[in-house]
Amino acid sequence: DDVNAGPPLRARIEPSQRLTDLVTKNIGPAMSAAMGRKFDGAAFPESCVEPLIRLSVASLLVEWLPQSSMITGLVMSGFGRNQALPAVYSFKFVGAFGGILKTRRAISCRPKPHVEPVIFHSYAQDQLIRAFVYGAIPEYEYHVRQATTEYLNRILHDVIEVVAETDKKLAQKVADIVDPVPRLAPYLGLSMAREERANEVFQTLWPALDSANADVLAAH
Repeated sequence: DDVNAGPPLRARIEPSQRLTDLVTKNIGPAMSAAMGRKFDGAAFPESCVEPLIRLSVASLLVEWLPQSSMITGLVMSGFGRNQALPAVYSFKFVGAFGGILKTRRAISCRPKPHVEPVIFHSYAQDQLIRAFVYGAIPEYEYHVRQATTEYLNRILHDVIEVVAETDKKLAQKVADIVDPVPRLAPYLGLSMAREERANEVFQTLWPALDSANADVLAAH
């Protein structure tokens, strides 16, 4: 199979009136209960019940997984028959819905000589991998962002107060302009640093791994 091809949508169960009746009976109370946990006393809008029923029935009939949900995963990596290079497959599972396990293939790839001889994919407990590739673990980046944001907030607040002593309207304009700076500047700086570090890592590993690529050596 082509490791880059996504799984096709295909029917898993046949539509029926029994299925529609089951979803109709349970979807309203289930959604009202879910909303009640967030909004006390709220009921699911009647106008939304019918569209949600159609969506629920359709999702039961095909392999489907929402883009954002509570998920778990499974990662497999190894060599296939007559393969000199390993492949990696990553699957995401949202759990059983209507008695069907909902899953989606998230990653499917293998190293390619001269194109992508190095592949990094990190999963749970990936601090050491992130530190190696990007130069810092997430906790360190978090503290850097927090400290930088707080410092910029203090400095810009002082600047705005000085301007306000002579021109309050100008101070408000300055405040509006610089408002996103304390939040965005640390992210931009860290993003550039991560990209620079990752480029350095790949530029170092790429020639070594590409020259020793099994497919390349097998051709000689």
